[in-house]
Amino acid sequence: MAAAVAALSITEVKRPRLGEKVPAEVRADLEYTVAALSPLVRAEWDALREHDVVFLLALHGPPPDATPAQLAQLPFVERYGLMAVRGGEVVEQRDESDNVMNEFFARNDKKKGPPGVKRTLKLLLDAAQVCRVWRVAIRARVTC
Repeated sequence: MAAAVAALSITEVKRPRLGEKVPAEVRADLEYTVAALSPLVRAEWDALREHDVVFLLALHGPPPDATPAQLAQLPFVERYGLMAVRGGEVVEQRDESDNVMNEFFARNDKKKGPPGVKRTLKLLLDAAQVCRVWRVAIRARVTC
């Protein structure tokens, strides 16, 4: 299952623990919409719970001038334009009304489902990976 990311923002970076060089924790908010998803896929996204792992893929698409036959010959990474893969652990999921969706007692009526189509995942990111990306960006003098 996959969904396009509407927004990703780093919300908290905790100081490194004593003797370490990477942040102790990096939290982020990932916003997406379930509007274009089929009911079955939407239900799977709405079923995400605490400690589930999601993968964030950065894609730039296939080469624009490639024919379908040429695309079939390309390796996976080039065919789909895969630039980066990052992981995140779900801390909580909220619906459009900002209700927590992943707590048993806070779940909405299953027949109706959560209100709206916008969702926000609160994630714990891999602090070492985030730190590595920031260091590369600083060396290349680009902004993250």
